[in-house]
Amino acid sequence: MKKILLSLSALVAFGTGVQAQAINVPESHNTLVMKATADWCGPCGSWGWTQTQALIDAHAAGTLRALTVATHTSSSTTASLNVSYSSTYRTNLDADYTGIPSFLVGNKNLNQGNTATVTAEVTSATAMAPTVNVGFMPKWKGDSLIVDIKTKFFKAATGEYWVGVFLLEHDITAYQNGQGATAKHHNIMRATPGQGAFGTKLSASTFTAGQEITGKVAFKADAVWNKAEIQVFTMVWKKNTTTNKYELENMNLVATYPAGVNNVSNIDVVKLYPNPASNNTTLYVNLTQPSDVAVNVTDAVGRVVYSSKVNMNAGRNLHNIETSNLPNGLYNVTILSDNGRMTERLSINK
Repeated sequence: MKKILLSLSALVAFGTGVQAQAINVPESHNTLVMKATADWCGPCGSWGWTQTQALIDAHAAGTLRALTVATHTSSSTTASLNVSYSSTYRTNLDADYTGIPSFLVGNKNLNQGNTATVTAEVTSATAMAPTVNVGFMPKWKGDSLIVDIKTKFFKAATGEYWVGVFLLEHDITAYQNGQGATAKHHNIMRATPGQGAFGTKLSASTFTAGQEITGKVAFKADAVWNKAEIQVFTMVWKKNTTTNKYELENMNLVATYPAGVNNVSNIDVVKLYPNPASNNTTLYVNLTQPSDVAVNVTDAVGRVVYSSKVNMNAGRNLHNIETSNLPNGLYNVTILSDNGRMTERLSINK
């Protein structure tokens, strides 16, 4: 039997309960500005570069209620700048852009709008009191970034809400047309595989004022990341079931970063057999100590298609996952224990 070792990506588990540390959920309304860009693009490195810095500075000064991030669509000189799901955000826009750089506020395309146009749209998008927001508490443990999150509804709400934890990296030295080979790229969005471009859907569809939903997300640092320059932010999207577009409800960049440098995990080895699977697959989990374990299977866009909770002993454990009702494709199988989490990619081919 071939041994399949774990590759940790973005993992999500939502539930209710009390967080180990107090997490503040600010009752404020913010949004996200995305700059669609590429390293070969001349205008992206001239007026687009200057405008992006002005928006970043305005947010830092507290005069713009929007975080500005860059999503590289097809950078050729430095492939590590690319965001793998930038095309997903593009198809979610109210109208497609015709060139880059283009500036996007939530899912609204402003094309090559100037600073005043972007600022006006941000002001409009954040004028109403917030319905929901997400607070978070991140902690590095070795190369794993563990993020506790708390979603809070300030008003009663109904609908399909998606909550996600996302990363950006500051000051990446890489080529940019118009800036040269040693340009400092600011606020580059980092891919979060396994979570989906819009996070993970909350299981309920009706929410009461004051309701809180807690969860955890974990990331394994990519080899090209500078951990000291990684920053966490959260987004809440509401899916419009008429247009099938995800509309940004809120964004949060405010959090306290506690200390934490040691790897903590009681999960030793995870593997699946058979993989590819047909009607079922067996999950092999080796724990260094007994634990209650949640097993979640998510599809390519982050929807939970299978979920189970089991008590596992220290040592080797087996768990059967029924896959007969799942269509062919790639899935993430996530294992969350009391103090560890891992994921394995599962292929279904019937």
